[in-house]
Amino acid sequence: MTILDIEGVNLHYGTVQVLWDVSMRLEEGEAVALVGANAAGKTSLMRTISGLMRPSGGRVALFGEDITGRDPAEIVRMGLSHVPQGRFLFPQLTVRENIESGAAYLPRAWQVKDRTMAWVIDLFPRLGERMGQKAGTLSGGEQQMLAIARALMAKPRILLVDEPCLGLAPIMVKAVFDALGEIKKQGITLLLVEQNVWKSLEFSERGYVMENGRIVHRGTSAELLADDKIRKAYLGL
Repeated sequence: MTILDIEGVNLHYGTVQVLWDVSMRLEEGEAVALVGANAAGKTSLMRTISGLMRPSGGRVALFGEDITGRDPAEIVRMGLSHVPQGRFLFPQLTVRENIESGAAYLPRAWQVKDRTMAWVIDLFPRLGERMGQKAGTLSGGEQQMLAIARALMAKPRILLVDEPCLGLAPIMVKAVFDALGEIKKQGITLLLVEQNVWKSLEFSERGYVMENGRIVHRGTSAELLADDKIRKAYLGL
């Protein structure tokens, strides 16, 4: 089943075009990597999918329903959660309050919040040890765990994760990818933007490569990892 279908999406910041005729598709339960250099348009595409940016052309469909230009809160209610680059936590609230905020305005999710909370704490035991601590006092890796945990409280069927390992120590990178693997085992579809191209393609089944706001390569992750141009451009090989 197709979960997310993007057709010919264009996006402008004022008079500057940043996305050019972008098309991609995600099937239920798969992990897809979106890779490219800085300023390639990856974050802009993620923000367009989740409704934070309104495209100037094209169509975004979720579960077969056109969501182009819809309010982000409505898109979350439909089953899509977005972990943005930069995390955007509530630093003065506790870890528990930040986690619970992910379900606070979603009656379906709030009814099962205790069960979901137990699952995310099992994914991220460090958070369970810091439930009363203010989010702003956590380490960078712990804040990233918290951002993912908050998004999962909405009970999404598809999760967009933008640069989850940016600036993290290797041990925290492993913890984040281990958690993403467990999330995938639950049948949640994943769209991942990650600066570690090798690791993101190893983790995913398929990938798309963006350059200057355009999709320039697509294929299975194995095909992309074996492509000499991609290996030289993004893997330093």
